[in-house]
Amino acid sequence: MKNKLNKVAVIGAGTMGSSIAALLAAVNLDVWLLDILPNNLTSETEHDKNARNQLALSGIKQMKNPKSHMLFDSSDLNRVHPGNMVDDLDVLSECDWIIEVVLEKLSIKQQVMKQIASVRKKGSIVSSNTSGVSITSIIEQEDDEFKAHFLGTHFFNPPRYMKLLEIIPTKDTSSEVVETMTTFFEEELGKEVVIANDTPNFIGNRIGTFAYIDVMKQMEKYELSIPLADALSGPVIGRPSSATFRTADMVGIDILKNVAHNVVSQSNDSVEKENYTPPLFVDAMIEAGTLGNKTSGGFYKKLVVDGKRTFLVKDLKANEYVPFDKVKNEKVMSALKSDNKYKTIAYGSDIENQFVWETLKHTLLYSASLVPEITDDFKMIDKAMRAGFNWELGPFEIWDKLGLKESVERMLEEGDTVPNWILSMIEDGKSSFYSEEKSTSEMKQTLIVENSGAKIWHIGDDILFLEIISNGHVINSDVIEMMEKATSLLETYEGLVISSYGKNFSVGADLGTIAHLVENDNWEELEQLIERLQYANLNLKYAKKPVVTANFGMTLGGGAEVSMHSDHIVSYPETYLGLVEVGVGLVPAGGGCKEMVRRSSQKISKRTKQDWIVEVKEIWRTIAMGQVSTSSFDAINKGYFLENEITHQFRQEKLVETAKQVIQDLNNNHYRAPLKKEIPVLGSTGMGAIEMEINGMKEGQFISEYDGQLAKSVATVLCGGDLPIGTMVTEEYLLSLEKDMFLELCHKEQTQNRIKHMLTTGKPLRN
Repeated sequence: MKNKLNKVAVIGAGTMGSSIAALLAAVNLDVWLLDILPNNLTSETEHDKNARNQLALSGIKQMKNPKSHMLFDSSDLNRVHPGNMVDDLDVLSECDWIIEVVLEKLSIKQQVMKQIASVRKKGSIVSSNTSGVSITSIIEQEDDEFKAHFLGTHFFNPPRYMKLLEIIPTKDTSSEVVETMTTFFEEELGKEVVIANDTPNFIGNRIGTFAYIDVMKQMEKYELSIPLADALSGPVIGRPSSATFRTADMVGIDILKNVAHNVVSQSNDSVEKENYTPPLFVDAMIEAGTLGNKTSGGFYKKLVVDGKRTFLVKDLKANEYVPFDKVKNEKVMSALKSDNKYKTIAYGSDIENQFVWETLKHTLLYSASLVPEITDDFKMIDKAMRAGFNWELGPFEIWDKLGLKESVERMLEEGDTVPNWILSMIEDGKSSFYSEEKSTSEMKQTLIVENSGAKIWHIGDDILFLEIISNGHVINSDVIEMMEKATSLLETYEGLVISSYGKNFSVGADLGTIAHLVENDNWEELEQLIERLQYANLNLKYAKKPVVTANFGMTLGGGAEVSMHSDHIVSYPETYLGLVEVGVGLVPAGGGCKEMVRRSSQKISKRTKQDWIVEVKEIWRTIAMGQVSTSSFDAINKGYFLENEITHQFRQEKLVETAKQVIQDLNNNHYRAPLKKEIPVLGSTGMGAIEMEINGMKEGQFISEYDGQLAKSVATVLCGGDLPIGTMVTEEYLLSLEKDMFLELCHKEQTQNRIKHMLTTGKPLRN
């Protein structure tokens, strides 16, 4: 990166500005959060610093609220400094990047730019976070040096979770500034960056809003119900399960119309204006104040009747809410099972096929017509729709699925205008937009061995990669077998990476197999399965070569335990890790309890007995309550890892590559396998302290009687059972306790009911 960013200022402390500030603090930037002076200052408060900074402090308060999910870690707040645009304007002269996040009003943004221009240092980068205001107009009155260092940076909301980030340079923006910010957003924040032209709504919102409104129009044309329209515009065409109308409720029906109006107000094309004008029922919803989830309802509505949640949906013809019944459409189900769902659902004579064909055709043709208006590269449109709207495929990738030549011939037969650049492609003999399959990894991988649970690859430099491929990435017998195989292969290789591809690293142990073994009284096989996982993990931990896991998404139960036995963890910040076995009436038995105790014992070398009890109580609560980390940073706070054991990687696609680099670094520093050490336990002293807390919780009716029994089982393992305080025990001893508690609980009817309920409903049972 040409220009290193260290100190930044975020101007505008509303929800969006505060969210951006929190995200930047997470990557160790020094962040100033500034806003205007409040208009409620009095003669008594006009000199009070907190009163003058109250808008910025309000933004920081939002960050602190756990429900906002802005922060990865509470310590990030140490890097956020509140201020205001009068007292602290000079701070901008020290900043490498200044991002304006104020109201979407051109005059206000221009005024902020004047203030920035009066103090900023030459060479500092300035950007405006906007979803539609003309970037060029914002700085039309500034000098050439300012213009060269200015661009639009459109974060999608919420900034922490949304991958898409649109960079909008002007004709005056220097290429070096674009390169600097692109590199920062991709490498430091893990964003999917698209370069957009300065046009209304840029790329993502331009295409996405068109697609939503077109579905609504076609629903009216084909006289479909809202649930059926959603079924036909959701996963079956690669869009999220929230589809069209649920998404509108989430975004806000009024917001959807406002974003559409941004195009209508700036377009000179009468057809485009018509395409972006929502159906009249949208205006009726807005007039009635039914704007979606932020009000009492929208297209869908939730009610609680007699303690039960009831879902209703709007019947637009009757103008009333009716009970919602999940759509089970044969055409949709058949398409979802086919090899090419897009082609299956779009081609056919039934009304469902016609509806899907029309909606897809309109979006594809509109997207193509906007090249090069909104971007010079059609791939940017696909990237924007995948990252910003969670589409499985972008418009041009979908076009390939439909068959480029075949679909274009049909479009022409139906009288549609196909852009010349696409007709030229076909004339030149090209049959698709993408000539090569996209790979999930940039590394060359050579398969060594596989089964139905996992694959072992050689990924170069004598490093192995164990890829979990089981259904749900569960840790089952096949995965354990590959773990054992990988450990033996480490005799001739230099290290092992463990990870998977998809939504989650691993959702835990194979609960279905456990239930089957319990139901058939196959206790010996169940015991062997537990021991195999325990010792597969233990052997990974003490392998002669480094083992690194690359975590992301759900990393639960057995998946967490595999990670906890690694030398190091490379973790995507959105990693939700926890030992959650108590939720199904069990205790962690793959070495998770043992590892929590071991890590706890390493935290403080000299401690009082009371300090020790407090530490063990903390990890006991974490396990007994099934606490899952809210991020990879929070996994440290919850005691699952020590701080020096984790590398946080904001680019999910680089997890395996980074893990490989960690192994090489460890080997370059003369890696030695850890030595086995005995672990001190609290014994009966700790058990007594924890049992007092359990009894108090039962008396206060915070937990059930069986919850208390489970909590005691966890305490038994963590404290090492009925031993004198300070007794040194082996890891194998604690593993044996884990196994005994696990098997004992499997015999209990309450645990068996919890397991069945989880497998049947996907939700925990409290009994």
